Parts: sequence; C-alpha cells; structure tokens
Amino acid sequence: MAQHSDRLLQASKLVAEHAEYTDYCCEQLQISQTWALASLVQRSSNSLAVVTQGNQKCYTVDLQAKTCTCGHFQANSIPCGHAIALLESLQNDDLDTP
Repeated sequence: MAQHSDRLLQASKLVAEHAEYTDYCCEQLQISQTWALASLVQRSSNSLAVVTQGNQKCYTVDLQAKTCTCGHFQANSIPCGHAIALLESLQNDDLDTP
C-alpha cells in the first residue's frame, strides 16, 4: 500500500510538472518492450489479436477495451508486452504500406 501511495504521489508531482510518464511507467514499458520482441501476433482486427510468447503461451489482447488475458494491461493501464507486440505489428504494417 505504501508503494502504491508513493507512486501516486510521484505521478501527481509529474502531472504538476507536465511530465508524461512516471519512472515506474517507463520501467514497465521497457519490460513490455522486451517481452514484445519474442512474440508472434495473429490479428483478427486492428484492435484484437492473439499474441503467442516464445514459450508458446497465448494471450488475447483487446486494444479498444485496454485488456489482455495476462491481466497486466488492465491492472495498471500500462500496455503489457502482449499489447506492445500488437501495437508494433500495427506500426510495422503502416510502415510497409506505401
């Protein structure tokens, strides 16, 4: 509970300073980025996909609802590695399209 309170206090301070992300958020995004590199994305739409990790575990990501079956995305509203993998897949498709 104290850790949650400290993060909230830090976030409030950063909002007042017009900063975009807390240190915790940046750390979580870096972890998610690492997970995303080893994932296979099978999209059913631009907001919904099944993401398979390197260990063959599968998770369903819904960007519109901001959820993932791993639970991390909805727990703290920071995209998990599975969501990052889907976002990167979408970005790569945009780069490939002339």
